[in-house]
Amino acid sequence: MKLQQLRYVCEIVNAGFNLSRAARVLHASQPGVSRYVHLLEEELGLPLFVRTKNRLVSLTPAGEAIAEAAKRALREVESVQHIASDFRGGDVGNLIIATAPGHARYSLPPVVERYVKRYPGVRLRIRQGNSAQVVEWVMNKEADCFIATGPTEVNRDLTLLPCHDIHAVILAPSAHPLGKKRRITLHDVCAFPIITYNAEFTFYSHIMRAFHSAGLQPDILLSASDAELMKTYVRAGLGIAIVAHTAQGKGKDRGMRTIDAAHLFGTSVVHIGVRRGVHLGKHLVHFVEMFAPRLELGAQQRTKSAGA
Repeated sequence: MKLQQLRYVCEIVNAGFNLSRAARVLHASQPGVSRYVHLLEEELGLPLFVRTKNRLVSLTPAGEAIAEAAKRALREVESVQHIASDFRGGDVGNLIIATAPGHARYSLPPVVERYVKRYPGVRLRIRQGNSAQVVEWVMNKEADCFIATGPTEVNRDLTLLPCHDIHAVILAPSAHPLGKKRRITLHDVCAFPIITYNAEFTFYSHIMRAFHSAGLQPDILLSASDAELMKTYVRAGLGIAIVAHTAQGKGKDRGMRTIDAAHLFGTSVVHIGVRRGVHLGKHLVHFVEMFAPRLELGAQQRTKSAGA
């Protein structure tokens, strides 16, 4: 049995049992992938995949158990490589953080500033995307971690480290009628055109769930990924914006007032997401401890924390 065979099994599952897609990811030919799988099944003495007209459609019960074991084995091998890299690289290396534009603009700058001063030899890269994209980048090893309020669906291959809560606020022109109310309701908000996040972002889902649960259909005039762009349209008098409280300008949002909306839309938890069971490199651990000091990930806890 070879690690390459285990890798092929896992990639076939990841590709939805599409051999052509798996072969592209593995940089191999489709017949080559099929041959490796057949050799492994012969060696183990049982089928791993259910086949219909020579097409793979699912895992057999034995295949499900073996695929899970293969994932664990590959993660352990990857952890060995990361541990060696930690000891070999010293304070030099690369760190890729995947996150939404809002976190990149508001939450990360002070953390990044402190991090690059303390670890000048680490090349830090921030990739911006929506909720699904940042998860995909981590799962595909294109990023070391993501910072987001998602994903909304359970993913057994991810470990989510809770960092802090965020809640919604409403940004409205200074003289807006909502500012005169002592405590606004969802019905009050629905009376005006709304500007908020794109549907690809988890925060949008939380907002819409609250409206729909109350039997309301809000008028979404404009959606965007950038809260600063939303503010531009609020200043133009086109509507009110529902954004995360972290997007407040702290005195820089002239011509607008901020109305707390936590009682309308609840709170969301910002997580750092990493692949389950993989050794957390020291550069990532240092970053996590700066972004969320209460997590206190010690060097001896790295692998344990990723597998919790």
